[in-house]
Amino acid sequence: MTQPAAPEPVDLPVYLTPEEVAGMLRFASVTSVYRLAKSEPTLPVLRTGAGKNAHILFPRERLLKWLLDREQGAPRMRQQMHSPAKLASNGAHTDA
Repeated sequence: MTQPAAPEPVDLPVYLTPEEVAGMLRFASVTSVYRLAKSEPTLPVLRTGAGKNAHILFPRERLLKWLLDREQGAPRMRQQMHSPAKLASNGAHTDA
């Protein structure tokens, strides 16, 4: 069974519901989003209300940045590893 395509980030509202985040991350259930929000202190979450009136929302731009910062093999990391300053500090010869 194929999952529906995740919405494009530009089509998403400024604050995302747990259901929208589950779809975007292709999680099997919304419960996984709630678990992540509870267990990951760096995840950007807006909590409103209390008890039965409690809601959580996710600021879209901060969530997207949070995901990029955790992406493995990110181009930014490869750039830093091969920068002239990094190579010089490792004792490698650079012409720059």
